[in-house]
Amino acid sequence: KRVRRDEEVVCYMDLGCFRDEGPFDYLDMLPSPPEEINTRFLLYTRERGEREKVIKPHNISTIFTSHFNTSRPTKLLIHGFGSSCHSVWIREMRVALLAMMDVNIICVNWHKGAE
Repeated sequence: KRVRRDEEVVCYMDLGCFRDEGPFDYLDMLPSPPEEINTRFLLYTRERGEREKVIKPHNISTIFTSHFNTSRPTKLLIHGFGSSCHSVWIREMRVALLAMMDVNIICVNWHKGAE
């Protein structure tokens, strides 16, 4: 559930608090709870091609068991409202980056919050 404007602040463990000011000043709502948005971090590498690997920030073994390589640059792709990591433009960007350079790509998928 989104927090309406009558709430001036909303706080979430691990993320901190968000106030009805600054970047959220023009919005009708404050950020939804993380468990509702279900943000996922999707790793793409040349070794895996189009097959994504979900990595979890609170579970380091998901990184160790992936093809993430610390000697490579890491690129972050973050979609906007009305989009997801499976949108055409994100896929095209991912394919182009991997064709041009050997990198780790992490796509931050927050599509449930972007609806």
